Amino acid sequence: MDLKPTKPLSGFIELLPAQQRCFDFCAARMLNVLKTSGFNQLDLPAIERAEVLTDKDNWDEIETQMFLFQKGDTKMGLRYDGTVGLSRYVAGHLNDLVFPFRASQFSKRYRGERAQRGRYREFYQMDMDIMGVN
Repeated sequence: MDLKPTKPLSGFIELLPAQQRCFDFCAARMLNVLKTSGFNQLDLPAIERAEVLTDKDNWDEIETQMFLFQKGDTKMGLRYDGTVGLSRYVAGHLNDLVFPFRASQFSKRYRGERAQRGRYREFYQMDMDIMGVN
């Protein structure tokens, strides 16, 4: 029987339990500050339509920067930052939100480019945005 690899892919990290507890503690403190400051916590999809992520039709040019894939006729990609998904969300719920709208996101993001020292393919990012309509 062949042994399967036990290391994660390059650019992806796994935390040991003590590291995860520290990470969770720090994240909870930051999220609590945002909550007490009136920010709405959003948990938006990790996958977006390709036409939402980019305005380019040439995938060769952008596939090195993003994780893109296709299922049937639908082209999709993993989120690489929070701005694109948030913009889509606000545009889609414009009449349902109260402005100025305070939003925060804390989630994993993905880069398609080759991992480099201190620059991962999968990483957490925390966003804080205040949007108005004027």
